[in-house]
Amino acid sequence: MKSPRLNRIHVVAAFSAAAIFISGCAQQQQQRQQASAGGTHGSASKAAPAPKASAPARADGYGPSYSSFEEGGSKFVRGSMAFPSGRLEGSGLLLEKVVPAEAMVGVPFTYRYHVKNLTPNSIHQVMVTDRVTQNFSATSANPKPATVNGGLATWALDSLGPNETKVITVTGSSSEEGTVTTCGWATYSPILCEPIKILKPALELVKKLTPEAIICDPVNMTLTVRNSGSSTLHDVSVSDELPSGLTTSDGKTSITSPVGTLRPGESKDIPVALKAGRPGKFDNTAKATSREGVSAQASATTVVRQAVISLTCTAPSERFLGRPGDFCFKISNTGDAACPDAVIEATLPAGVTLQSSTGGGTAAGGKVTWRVGTLGAGQSKEVCATVVSAAAGQVSISATANGGCAKPATATCQTTYRGIAAVLLEVIDVSDPIEVGANETYEVVVTNQGTAPLTNVKLSSKLEASQQFVSGSGSSAVSGSGSPITYGTVASIPAKGKASWKVVVKATKGGDVRFHTILNSDQTERPVEETESTHQY
Repeated sequence: MKSPRLNRIHVVAAFSAAAIFISGCAQQQQQRQQASAGGTHGSASKAAPAPKASAPARADGYGPSYSSFEEGGSKFVRGSMAFPSGRLEGSGLLLEKVVPAEAMVGVPFTYRYHVKNLTPNSIHQVMVTDRVTQNFSATSANPKPATVNGGLATWALDSLGPNETKVITVTGSSSEEGTVTTCGWATYSPILCEPIKILKPALELVKKLTPEAIICDPVNMTLTVRNSGSSTLHDVSVSDELPSGLTTSDGKTSITSPVGTLRPGESKDIPVALKAGRPGKFDNTAKATSREGVSAQASATTVVRQAVISLTCTAPSERFLGRPGDFCFKISNTGDAACPDAVIEATLPAGVTLQSSTGGGTAAGGKVTWRVGTLGAGQSKEVCATVVSAAAGQVSISATANGGCAKPATATCQTTYRGIAAVLLEVIDVSDPIEVGANETYEVVVTNQGTAPLTNVKLSSKLEASQQFVSGSGSSAVSGSGSPITYGTVASIPAKGKASWKVVVKATKGGDVRFHTILNSDQTERPVEETESTHQY
């Protein structure tokens, strides 16, 4: 049981119980006689006068005091005594006893004690002792005494609250005429109490992390430290050693944040922006400490995901000049996060033009751009550009893929463009019909309609018997003494180039004749032949 606080209780040296008892009983008998003067128990001649209050037995205020009163036609005497000093001043307990001034033989009567705490504080271990002469026989007491031995009854009242009064009543009778004397005294223990409040220091730490993030996005962390105890905490500090791959926005690998003083129930939030240097799962523990030696820990987990894009390119190994070729690019996301705003951009080399595209590709500034959009984890998409090259040789097209915060990917593929020679052999007669004896001129023209040179061009023309070679001129020498007519070899006719000759023959006989010309070259696997008809008359 907690002891109430006693403020400024004067601890007074107690007088011995025997001294108080002897003095009190002697003065009590004397003053009771004074209080009851003027009548005796059993006298019927005249009523006893009402008892009057009397002053203390001694002028210095020490000892018991008495007063008398009448109630219900009966006379009573009230005695009082302060303990432990015998004086009201400096004492903490007042014992008052009210007894009847007279009682009848064999008739029960009651006397009572009023035990009063004179202080504004609680007093403890209050003991009241009552001693009564042997001619009194007690029949009851309320409360019952703790002990009764040899005419002494003792009550253990434990504690009295500030200015509290407790009452003890004793009922009994006397079987013979005479005087019953009851003496009482009290003791208590002044106790000096001071409360000492016992406090419990405690810290609480909560760590929150963004549960899932993309590698280029910040990872938000909040450390909340709270004083969850009943005492103020000082020099509170929060620290966090970050796991490998996770740093603060300014590149630090650890966090130390002084908080200072936290009152009971007070908390503080510490927000921290983190960034991830790699994808993966990050889990670590933060710690809070204080000067008082209490600490707390808290853990949290975040998963950082990343889109990883790759780019591949396919193209035909060879194409002929002027023919379209398809360059196709395939973008794939092999990461564990979606790749937003994916874009493929291919650069066209000089001399290469876009003929068409798939997937919404657009050409501008020598580039073809495809806006792929969001590419989910594990997804792929292919786009193609159909191009033509104006020049022979190897054509390389490189492309770059970007998207979200994924690292760019590049790819290059090549196609070799080759030219091809295409022969057009034309032979016409200038004058048709022609009279016998007149000359006919044949124009022979070789055109390279292809995209590659026509090399080692060799021609010959056959004359019928009704015609006779006269002369020839052109891109190479022309000779003939009969049939066939031969042409000097033309080493090369460039693409879209021409070689031409004029051959003059004489009509020697009438008839429907044919001028037959044959061409061979490095690029022609079979002879190219052309025949012109002429009517001679």
